[in-house]
This record gives sequence, C-alpha cells and structure tokens, in this order.
Amino acid sequence: MKMIPAYVYRFPSRAERHVFDLLGYSTLDGYALHSLNIASHAWKPWTEIDFVCITSFGLLALEVKGGRISRHEGRWYTNEKPLKESPFDQVRTAIYELTNNIKTQGASFGWAVVMPNSTELPSTSEHPREMQAIYSDCPTPEAFAQWLGALEEYWINRLQRHRPIDSRARSKLIKRLRPNFDAAVPLGRQAELLDQQIMQFTEEQFACLDNIDENDQILCRGGAGTGKTFLAVEVAKRESAQRRSVLVVARSRPLVEWIAKRLDIPDVAVHSAEQLASSPVTTDEFDVLVVDEGQDLLSMQFIECFDALLKGGIANGRWRWFMDDQHQAGFHDDTDPAVVELLQERGVTLQRLRVNCRNTRQIVEFTQYTTGADIGEARLHGGGHVPEFEFVTPGDETARLKARLQSWHREQEVGFDRMAVLVCDPRALDRTRDAVDDRVRVESVRDFKGLEAEFVALVGIPAEVGVLDRMTSELYTGLTRARIELWVAVPASIEQEWKEARTENARRKIEIEFGGTR
Repeated sequence: MKMIPAYVYRFPSRAERHVFDLLGYSTLDGYALHSLNIASHAWKPWTEIDFVCITSFGLLALEVKGGRISRHEGRWYTNEKPLKESPFDQVRTAIYELTNNIKTQGASFGWAVVMPNSTELPSTSEHPREMQAIYSDCPTPEAFAQWLGALEEYWINRLQRHRPIDSRARSKLIKRLRPNFDAAVPLGRQAELLDQQIMQFTEEQFACLDNIDENDQILCRGGAGTGKTFLAVEVAKRESAQRRSVLVVARSRPLVEWIAKRLDIPDVAVHSAEQLASSPVTTDEFDVLVVDEGQDLLSMQFIECFDALLKGGIANGRWRWFMDDQHQAGFHDDTDPAVVELLQERGVTLQRLRVNCRNTRQIVEFTQYTTGADIGEARLHGGGHVPEFEFVTPGDETARLKARLQSWHREQEVGFDRMAVLVCDPRALDRTRDAVDDRVRVESVRDFKGLEAEFVALVGIPAEVGVLDRMTSELYTGLTRARIELWVAVPASIEQEWKEARTENARRKIEIEFGGTR
C-alpha cells in the first residue's frame, strides 16, 4: 500500500508508527493517508484521522489507540488517561465530516479502531468485533491486510448500496485529500538533514575511541551502517598525529580508493590486502595496523602478511580490526572463521557498535524483514521513504530499472551522481552497465562494500529457488548501502519465497520487540 506521506519524522505514539509500517509494508492495492487533518467540524475547531485507507472499497478511516484500553462508567481511558470521547465516536464523526465537506465520487466509507497492544473489547453495537483491530490482528503486514479485508466485507454487508471505485476515482480522491498534508521536504534538503544527522551520530560513535586509544589490540564489531569505516579513518588520523606509521587495509578496491582520498596525510599508507599479499613484504614497517571490512580478510594468507609488516606482529603489535560479524562474511572462498579465534587468543579488547548512523529507520527495518539481520538501532529520524520492491521477469528488469532511475532524475530532481545501481550477481554486471545512463555508478555488491549512496537500486538477483538463503550476504550488503531511497528488483519466480521470508522475519522482529506472542 502506498503511504502518503511516504515517511514521517516523528510519530505521536509507538502504536501509530507500528500501524504505519503494517500498511506500508503490505502488498495491498491502494493508498493510506496518514494524519489527515480536517479543518471543518460541526463542534470541533480542528480534528484529524490517524489513517484514511483508499481502496477499491472506498474510504476506511482508522483511529489508533495504543496501550491498555478501558471504559468505566461510560468514560473511555487509555493507560488510565481519560479520553474526551469514545475512539469509535471520534473516528465516526471525523469520517462523516470529511465526506460531507468533499466530493467523494460516490465512494462508500467506513471506520474502525486499531488497538495493536490490546485484547478484544466486548462486542457491542457501538464497537462490534469487526471494527476492532487488536493485538492478534497486528503481528505482520499480511495479518493486518487480512483484517482490513474483513473490515471491508463488514461494511459492504452493512451498506444498502455499494459500488467499488476504480483507480481513476481513487486518484481523484487523493488529489482532493492530499492538500490537507504539510508539503513534503524536498529530497535535496532531506539529504542535507541526513548528512547532519550522520555526522552527529558518527561523532557519537567516537565515544569508543577513548577505549581504542588506551589498548593495543582492538577487535571492533558492528552491523552495516554502525560507523566502522568512519572510525577506522579517524583512528588512522589519531595514530598518525602521535607520529606513528599507520597501514590501513581493506579488500574492496572502491573502498580502498575512498579511504585513500580521506587519508592523504603523512605516515599513513592505504593498500588493498590482495595487493600487499602478492608483493614482496618488508618486515616491521608499520607501527599500527588498521583493518576495515575485516570479515573479508579472515584468511591465514593475510594474517601472515600483516604479521610481517606490523612491528611486534599480530601477537604483540598495535592493531585495530573493524568487522561486521553478521551477513557480510560470505563473499570470499578463502574466509576462515577460525582466524577470529586466533585474533582473540591473546586478550584482545572487544568493542561492539550498536547504533546505526547511516540508514533510516525504514531501510533498517526493510533489511531486517528481508534478511533477518540485526543492523543496530536506527537513529536517523525520517528523511527516507519506505523502500520499494517490484517483481520483475528477466526480460523486463532492465526496463523497470531504467524507469526508476529516470523517475528519480526527472520527477524528483535527483542528480545521477547521487545514485548507485548495485548488482547481486556479478554475471549481470556488464549487461546492467550497458543498459543504464553512464552517469550512474554501477557496481557489484561485493565491490561496493563499505561505501554508500543516497539512492540505491538493487538488481541482478538470480531467478533461482533458494537464492534468498544462498545470497543473504549480497542482499544484506546491498540493502544497507542506501541512505535515502532504496528500490529492489525481485525475480517474479521467487515471489512466494520472498514473501514467506519477509513474513517470517517480520514475525520474529515483532515478537522480540513486543516481548513475545500472547
């Protein structure tokens, strides 16, 4: 279901945010208008409807109430806080005022109350069970969509005459209702706001630098977007300022180039690990070793190389190893997890990064639903849209991709330099590069590790059964490169597998978040 607006900076309540996600991540055909203000009301100077869903049925108004709901001696309460009126009366009068004041193209309408934290209220003529979305109706987008469909059937049966509305009528309704919303923040401004927040929360990560400075051997773990690369760069700068020679190493060529541009300072050398391993080694050349994307370098070949280059070697030298221990370690055949045990044998200091300072909440949750990975607590408020995915066939993937890039460029005025197309299967890389504008960066997911872009299109997922399990690393890495908008081309042949995986991961996440099922 398409959300209008597509993102919200702050939600009045956790329950409202939860319903926003249930609608936004569902595959329902229609629109959901969040926080629709109504300027004219029979006895209120101003009122609003939490959500107005516009589907082929017509309009469904939803009032969201979190916490514990109760009624004593005719008065309603939420978490023992008195309400001015019944939530059912509140949403009923609001939708009547709305339909009385605009032309609704003959559309039917109904209403209900969503209580995602509550059990069922006694069923009465005022609030029958069909008009209540309770805890058991709200665990996943699919379950909520099922309840919404039952609500439509309830109102169809109650109405004397019902006529479905087509997509054209729905579009007209959207145009009439949309002006009730505040203007959206321009995408260019969104990027500026995100940059400010990224700097703020990257600095927040710097609190762990004191611990790093005081210890010779650091193994720092964190999910995608937790600021590992920024910390690696900052650590190298600080070590250099102490007149120490520093070797910074990563495996991805684009990442090495990106780091090198930011560390063009004396006594700091930035190299590809593979280049070092294939060249003659000078022993005891560097005072400090800084490794970024260390999960790519879990190989005795690289350990032996670093051991020779670092004064004191791995056993007694000064090194900082930054790595993601979730789903980014499956890209290289030479990966040996036992190397982590080797690194920890001599009392290394462990550091954990938990705050995601790159991705918006929408992208964090989309990644969790798709891969099941925990990439930290998102601290970026708003600024991004709910990620979108389309089911495509091999024959139309390129056309869909080109349409999405042109939409970003023409309709949203996004420069091509702010986009990146990431390809999961390297075999599709050349074909994708040939198809899109050469001003758009096209890279394999593997080569883009450690980097980011404001607008990311993820393509090249093989149309093979079981691909989601086999390519978890590629999906996890590709999804987490986006900062503002994310679009994914999913092979139509794995549609069922995709939906089942997302449903299961969403169920697990919600169970953890809400303390288990009831």
